[in-house]
Amino acid sequence: MKNFFLMLFILSMLHIHADIITNENFESEAAGWSNTTREYVNGTYFLGRFAGTGGAQAIYKSYALDAGLKDIKIQFDFYEFDSWDGESFYIYINDSLYQSNPFWTNSHYANEDKPANAVNLTSGTTDIGFGPWGDEFFRYTINLTNTNITTLKLGFGCSLDQGTSDEGWGVDNVFIEATYAVPEPATFLLGFLSLLFVWICKRIGF
Repeated sequence: MKNFFLMLFILSMLHIHADIITNENFESEAAGWSNTTREYVNGTYFLGRFAGTGGAQAIYKSYALDAGLKDIKIQFDFYEFDSWDGESFYIYINDSLYQSNPFWTNSHYANEDKPANAVNLTSGTTDIGFGPWGDEFFRYTINLTNTNITTLKLGFGCSLDQGTSDEGWGVDNVFIEATYAVPEPATFLLGFLSLLFVWICKRIGF
């Protein structure tokens, strides 16, 4: 019996829990973003369209996180609209450039875009909305491991050199989850009671 409660204590201390920090689809609003422009395409609202930013971080939002060591999963959809010809999309995390990827419109160039940390959601050969060129959608997944940050700022920029009537971009379905390797209060209490039971058993010789 003592071994059972001791094992329960150990397992409770190893408990990992995840918190969903945000899950934004922009169907009704874009609260908290530096630019709240939304447009509708292919049955959904998204954040954008935006033109070039000179590569600077111009679209961003900050999120509060609990203290403690954690892994963070960041996921979002990137919408590439119209006549991209090698311009780059920039991703910033806490004001530092995390990665950049060049893109080409697949309906004109033979290039097949393969950005790191992303998968294609569309073929890139169909005009989904706005201009006459093929549009391409991607889903990025970024994992930050073993971090103690208590604020996460997610930002975007772009090097497009034409207006949105010729080329543009947007973001949709922003999802952020933090996984903590520490016990929640209820789990900690269970672990404490288990340890107390083991101590009492030793005191009475059980």
